[in-house]
Parts: sequence; structure tokens; C-alpha cells
Amino acid sequence: MGDPITMSGEFNGKPYQDKGKILVAEPEQKLDFSHWSALSGAPDSPDNYHVVSFELVPHGKDTIVTLTHSNLNGEIRPSDHEHRADYEKNWQGVLDGLARVFDA
Repeated sequence: MGDPITMSGEFNGKPYQDKGKILVAEPEQKLDFSHWSALSGAPDSPDNYHVVSFELVPHGKDTIVTLTHSNLNGEIRPSDHEHRADYEKNWQGVLDGLARVFDA
């Protein structure tokens, strides 16, 4: 654990490279990683990192994927409430992308 993870691409016409570290990796069960994005406008400090968690549960021929997003320090800030809809929209896009890949 503790290995770096990066995510890069383009969001709303702006290139980005987010970063974090692997916190938990249980093949075919769970992946947790810390996450910080320069697009947030927040400084690169531990208080501005989130934890993203993917949990996988077999369900017949399918797999149920649950994604959670929380603050690394466990606190809820006013900006979290303000940006909740954006977070949900962005992560839904990730889940939709996963579904397309595995439905193909």
C-alpha cells in the first residue's frame, strides 16, 4: 500500500492530472485511494485530499459496484456540501464508463 496513483485527462476543456496513493487493494473486492485534484483550486495538502473507495460484490452474472467519496481527515466542510452535485456527476460518469466497458 502507499503506491502512487495518477489520473489524467480533460475536464470541461481543461487538462488535468490528479494524484493520490493506494490505501487498500483487495483484488476483485475493494480499491481505496486518496485523491487530490489541482482543478479543485485547493492547495496540495492532506486536508484537501479525499478518499475514493470502490467495493465490488458479485451478484449472479453481474457485479455490484459501490463508490464512496469522503474526506481523508473525516471532516465535512462547507465546500463539500457546495460541490456534492459535481462530485456525484463526475463519479457517475466513471461508473457509467465502467459499465460500458464491461457490457461491450
